[in-house]
Amino acid sequence: DYYLDANGTLPITDGLVDDGITYTINADGELEVEGLTEADSPFTVYVSLVDAVTGCENAPGDLKVAEVTLDGGPQPIIALNSITADNVLNTAEIGSTISISGTVGGDAQSGDAVTVTVNTFDYDTTVAADLTFSVNVPGAQLLADDDLTIEAQITSQNLLLCETTVQTSLSYTIDDTPPTIPTVDFLTTNNNTPTITGTADSADELTVTVDGITYTEGDGNLIDNGDDTWSLTIPAANALADSTYDVVAVASDTAGNTATDGTTDELTIDTTPPTVPTVNTQETSDTTPMVTGTADSADDLTVTLNGVTYTEGDGNLTDNANDTWTLVVPSGNELVDGTYDVAATATDTAGNSNSDVTVDELVINTTLPTTPTVVSQVTNNTSPTITGTADSVDDLTVSVDGTTYTEGDGNLTDNGDDTWTLVIPVTLGEGVYDVTATATQGIQSATDPTNGELTIDLTAPAIPTVDFLTTNDSTPTITGTADSEDDLTVVVNGVTYTEGDGNLTDNGDDTWTLVIPAGNTLTDGTYDVMATATDAAGNTSMDATVDELTIDTAAPTTPTVDLLTTNNPTPTITGTADSADDLTVVVDGMTYTEGDGNLTDNGDDTWSLVIPAGNALADGTYDVMATATDAAGNTSMDATVDELTIDTAAPTAPTVDLLITNNPTPTITGTADSADNLTVVVDGVTYTEGDGNLTDNGDDTWTLVIPAGNTLTDGTYDVMATSTDAAGNTSMDATVDELTIDTAAPTVPTVDFLTTSDTTPRIIGTADSADDLTVTLNGVTYTEGDGNLTDNGDNTWTLDIPTALAEGTYDVVATATDALGNSSSDATTNELTIDSTICNAPSFTTFDVSGLGLLGSGVTNPNNAIDGDPLTFSQLNLGVVSVAASVEQEIYFASATQANEDFKVSLKVSPALLALGVANNIVFEAYNGTTLVSSSNLASLLSLDLLGLLQDGAVADVPFDISAPADRVVVRLSSLLGVSTSQSLDLHEVTITSGIPVIAAASQDVEVCEGGTADLVATTDTAGAELRWYDAEVGGNLLATVASGDAFTTPVLTEDTSFYVSSFVAGCAEESARVAVEVTVNPLPESGDITVLGLDLPICIPEILNIVPTTTLNGSFNYYLDANGTLPITDGLVDDGITYTINADGELEVE
Repeated sequence: DYYLDANGTLPITDGLVDDGITYTINADGELEVEGLTEADSPFTVYVSLVDAVTGCENAPGDLKVAEVTLDGGPQPIIALNSITADNVLNTAEIGSTISISGTVGGDAQSGDAVTVTVNTFDYDTTVAADLTFSVNVPGAQLLADDDLTIEAQITSQNLLLCETTVQTSLSYTIDDTPPTIPTVDFLTTNNNTPTITGTADSADELTVTVDGITYTEGDGNLIDNGDDTWSLTIPAANALADSTYDVVAVASDTAGNTATDGTTDELTIDTTPPTVPTVNTQETSDTTPMVTGTADSADDLTVTLNGVTYTEGDGNLTDNANDTWTLVVPSGNELVDGTYDVAATATDTAGNSNSDVTVDELVINTTLPTTPTVVSQVTNNTSPTITGTADSVDDLTVSVDGTTYTEGDGNLTDNGDDTWTLVIPVTLGEGVYDVTATATQGIQSATDPTNGELTIDLTAPAIPTVDFLTTNDSTPTITGTADSEDDLTVVVNGVTYTEGDGNLTDNGDDTWTLVIPAGNTLTDGTYDVMATATDAAGNTSMDATVDELTIDTAAPTTPTVDLLTTNNPTPTITGTADSADDLTVVVDGMTYTEGDGNLTDNGDDTWSLVIPAGNALADGTYDVMATATDAAGNTSMDATVDELTIDTAAPTAPTVDLLITNNPTPTITGTADSADNLTVVVDGVTYTEGDGNLTDNGDDTWTLVIPAGNTLTDGTYDVMATSTDAAGNTSMDATVDELTIDTAAPTVPTVDFLTTSDTTPRIIGTADSADDLTVTLNGVTYTEGDGNLTDNGDNTWTLDIPTALAEGTYDVVATATDALGNSSSDATTNELTIDSTICNAPSFTTFDVSGLGLLGSGVTNPNNAIDGDPLTFSQLNLGVVSVAASVEQEIYFASATQANEDFKVSLKVSPALLALGVANNIVFEAYNGTTLVSSSNLASLLSLDLLGLLQDGAVADVPFDISAPADRVVVRLSSLLGVSTSQSLDLHEVTITSGIPVIAAASQDVEVCEGGTADLVATTDTAGAELRWYDAEVGGNLLATVASGDAFTTPVLTEDTSFYVSSFVAGCAEESARVAVEVTVNPLPESGDITVLGLDLPICIPEILNIVPTTTLNGSFNYYLDANGTLPITDGLVDDGITYTINADGELEVE
């Protein structure tokens, strides 16, 4: 069968059209598919195999995948190479023939046809062996192409003859514009291998030709500097003689266009030395003299004097532009007395040089006359008398305010005692005057070294100031400024203080200090302090302010300190203080002030102090002393003590009680100091005291109730309890994974079905011995250890009912409860039937022994075999015998069996005796009166299941089918010879039951596919009898009760399974022996059993696609559109434009 899906839910039927694809199943059973495109690749259908014998088909998800790759033809790749090196046509190339070339790839092959189109003209060629191609095209055609684009296409064909044409194109440009014209810098040099420079676009290629030799970029001589400049160094091998040379620079752009520099004769080589310079000889007393000489102004000049070389333009050596030069020795290079060689060197533009031929041209002589002096004075006289000293033997001149006075001029007088006097004849304006006194002795002269000696001062002195002061000192210190050159007086409260009076002090730095003496104590109030300065010229000035002094002795607002308990050794302390006052805070002996980076005035009459790391505090209580000082210096301190407590000790660690529970919203408990704040985290949720879930019980214990909104799933949880004390220290519990939620129900217990006449029966079942078990019957609940309900320790249980039950059917409810309180109850009902009605019950019994005396042999408790209790038994015992012997018990019934009734013998035999063959020595005989009706040995009556029960030491209900009515059964045990083991059997019951069921012919050899079910049918000839179906030979679970001839449907089967059926008559306590029915479960075919031919290689998209499956198994195929076999493909199916046909061979054709 064919399907569209892997689970076989979308079958492909003949003629199916799906998504434009038509499916046809041809006469051969093949699938034909039509309408496929490359978009459908890979194309997949799923094939199942239907076993011809069992009818089983592949399980969903195990269908054979038939996948085919659809070939849409070859996929060649074509690419065009640039038409020139730069893909740009220049003027030269336009006039030539251009080779258009390219490469191919992908599925392209040698010999494939290629067409190149330029300007609407086609040029044909083929792919070469190296997967390249080329055609020659006139450059004029490329120029004429309107869009400057070349088109190329390749046509390829693969082995399947699928053909594909692929196109590409290449755009190019035309560039016939010449590049930027290069330049050559003019150069005159005496270097025969000079470096020549110039400009050129760095994007262009450059050549430079000098003296017939052409240099190119990268030849080691010509360098493109990368900034549109170039450098050419003439190599030694090409040294140039003295001459003028034309330097030809040619630039070529990427398109091949060229440009040449527009200058000529740019280079001159000149090795002739210049004119010899000269130095003028001189003697001078100037230690920074001016030296002169001659030199050709066209040359560069250097002059070396006293080891220092001076160059033109350095601010010292000057070319006077008239072939002379001047050198002024700078002050930093003063010359001492002595003779100096002045070396002058001239260098022409070509670098040739010549030096002067003279030596020792300069003499320095600095011997001076006695230096005159000028006496400084400050005066407000505008025609003052100036005095000074000078050697009376020297000639003296004195210059003041631009006028030079000489001895004997009526103004300047040589007093003859080496002093002089000058009376200024004119009126001088206010200012400072330099009085220059010069003494001359021959060529040497000396001038007084001072200046600004005369000051005419008509201006009032600098106005003194008084610093404003608010203070609580009644004899305060008052300060201000005044020129220390001036005399100062200060008047306070009517008292005048003068410099040097012991109260007023000129500090020498233009400031002054006045200390009010005790005798002049000031009262609270505001005072005008009047300061007056008088300068050396007698001019005076007074301060311009009033009321500068305030006396205030009132205390400021008292600051406060906020109480703080913290675990931070560098805490932030806060409080209040008038922001207008200055604040200091003392903590642990350290004083903090506003603006120290620790103590901050917040500007709102509050303050903050952050204790720095260097002053970290140890645990303890600290007095924080805050002191406020107002502008007058009055202070107030806070009134509290011990405001700060540092506590870094961790609080008592909380604990979490271990809890294993099946409650998904459990109550968790633990301990924690009730004085601390507690948080508890469970499953990522944090609970806090007072949130309605976490409660501090007030006795150092806590309780957390997980709310319904945070229900916990099964698992182990870490409960993290954290205590935080008043200082912020924390402690966490030391345990993990304290909480386990387990809501998984325990193993479901079972109750074995039981029909009995015993009113105090023993009920059995299974339950996990690790769980607690209760069994409730008839309103009474029995618990393990109560003397009635027993856990056997092997996952089975036994309940002995202590009080007689009335006849009827009872639901036995077995409930298992695990350690966490999770519980499971058995899934069956009405497992117990009390029916004391023994239909045609035995009336009496006898026994007999043959071949032995009664001593050590015989039948023990013979009546137990007819008491209706299946748990009691009589024992037929031969003991250890070595001779032929037998023991038998006869069971008599009040009336003979009816038609279609049989006997059932319940017995147990030692497995050791079974192994020795005792089953052949146990005989059942049925009599009607004295007539023998039937006789069979145990071996002939045992099925494999019954044999297995006896071999396990269990009781077996053996059916004894009789051919005619009977009223007596004999059970005989004959001795095994040569056996040293005691020989016996336990006879539990011999009863008349309804006839043993007969398995219908159709149910005697049942086979189903894996995952399927079977309908089993049995019949009984006993009038009014029903059939019971079980899953075990003895005990087990009652699966169904049906009428004779009705079908019992098995559960879903995955392996071979046996079922057992008995017959019973309502109102009778006994049912017949059970008959086994074996159901064989056949495995499903697997996808690996199917091979789909022809899908190994891609194929061209066909007109009809054939899907041809094969298998080594015997069967037929189904096709599906899905992998689960839910979309079957039927012959003629049309799905989405595709037609599916299953041909006569069972193949799928897709069209």
